[in-house]
Amino acid sequence: MDSTCADGRFELSALQGVIIPTTFQALARRIRMEEIRSANIGNIESCPFCDFAAVLENQEDRIFHCLNPICQKESCRECHGESHVPLRCEEVEKDFETKKRKFIEERMSEAVIRKCPQCMQRECHGESHVPLRCEEVEKDFETKKRKFIEERMSEAVIRKCPQCMQSITKETGCNKMTCPCGTFFCYVCNAKLSQRNPYGHFDNDGCPQDTPLKQLHEEVARRAGLEALQIFHEENPETVNMKTPDIDQLSGVEVKKRKKPRNPTPHPRREMVHF
Repeated sequence: MDSTCADGRFELSALQGVIIPTTFQALARRIRMEEIRSANIGNIESCPFCDFAAVLENQEDRIFHCLNPICQKESCRECHGESHVPLRCEEVEKDFETKKRKFIEERMSEAVIRKCPQCMQRECHGESHVPLRCEEVEKDFETKKRKFIEERMSEAVIRKCPQCMQSITKETGCNKMTCPCGTFFCYVCNAKLSQRNPYGHFDNDGCPQDTPLKQLHEEVARRAGLEALQIFHEENPETVNMKTPDIDQLSGVEVKKRKKPRNPTPHPRREMVHF
């Protein structure tokens, strides 16, 4: 049997060639520290960051100064961390706990907030829009939404002859319209009317023969605006939570006074056609 291991031990140098350098250095450091402790040398202090150790003359000194030229760190003799004078160990610990809590809370908050993968702006969720910022894209969508709604509302108050599709608007008169092509139609529902009895359409709970023009236009525009808003959101779902124009304001409706159209007192039949 090899005499080097007869007592169950072997030289440290025998391990140097079989384990990685960092592990060997850590092992050598631990062995040296154990040897120092076993020697019962008083007032000895070791650096927590390297294998340097020294005997301290002043035991009241809270800081250990490492003289290892590679390390040269200052450490706290009580908590064995880096020097934190003038703070006490418990103050440093409390500060680290606060930082830890803040770090965790920030990461948790960021986890529930999505960012655009291209511009890294928050709350985007849309396609890449570099170089525009998210708020610029949102403002552009709001402008497009408003324009889309206004166009649909404007189109809604312009009637077209169901026969020749000529655009017609009305300023005064009843709701029976006459197109230059000779077709009669209803200004309310745009239905083609009978040539023999066009006013029969307004009897038996049909469309009102006379309706205040402003009220009719407001109701038609408002209904068209709401339909346009729904269509725009369906085609652009990312804009649902963006700012929406006031449909009532655009249509001119006075919300508190808005009522359903009703048949007013009949007056002499008269009509005016504009092109």
